[in-house]
Parts: sequence; C-alpha cells; structure tokens
Amino acid sequence: MTYRQEGIYENLTSESEILVFRIFQEALNNIIRHAGAASIDVFFKCTPHWIDLTIVDDGKGFDVNKMLEKQKLLENVSGLNSMQKRAGLINAQISIESNWGVGSRISLKVPINNLKNE
Repeated sequence: MTYRQEGIYENLTSESEILVFRIFQEALNNIIRHAGAASIDVFFKCTPHWIDLTIVDDGKGFDVNKMLEKQKLLENVSGLNSMQKRAGLINAQISIESNWGVGSRISLKVPINNLKNE
C-alpha cells in the first residue's frame, strides 16, 4: 500500500473524523475481502476548502450500480451504501467508480466548513 499526503491537515470535528475513518475502513475492508488487489494507493489532500481522500486499487473491479441496488434490496448496513450514508451525514461528496478487470476508485471530498472553530 502506498500513502501520499498533500497540504496540512486541520482537525475535523470529532463526528466528522470518525465518519471519515469509518468510510476509509470500509473501503479498505472491501478491497481486502473482495477485490483481489495487488496494490492500494491512498491519497490524502488538504486544501483551504476541502479535505480529499482517494483510495485506488488494481483489483478485479465490480458493477457499482448493481452492487448498490443489491445492498439496498438486502437493507445492507455495510458496504457501499453505508459509505454513502456516512458521507451524507457530514455533507461530503463521495464518488465510487469501478471497472471490471481494472479496479476501483473511491473519492471522498469533505468540506472545510466541518472544521472546528478554535
């Protein structure tokens, strides 16, 4: 796994930090359990307006829409749906992209207005 960081991290609210961590954790768990990936790249970028977290793997890939629908029908509280719900709780944007045989990319963009006012 490779990790790159750009910019200086500012503390998110405790709730936001926990939710970002849970999204990150779910993404890694999904890659480890299902993707068969040889590599995982994590990029964490801090800007004046956003904190961006991007996770890319070179695994087998999957059909995102089909998986989201399947999880909704099963009322699954984990996986992609839980990542989307958690992102919504902190007004973050999440993008989940995947292609068969190429791998997946999960991008999370958290607005700075969630930062603590110290």
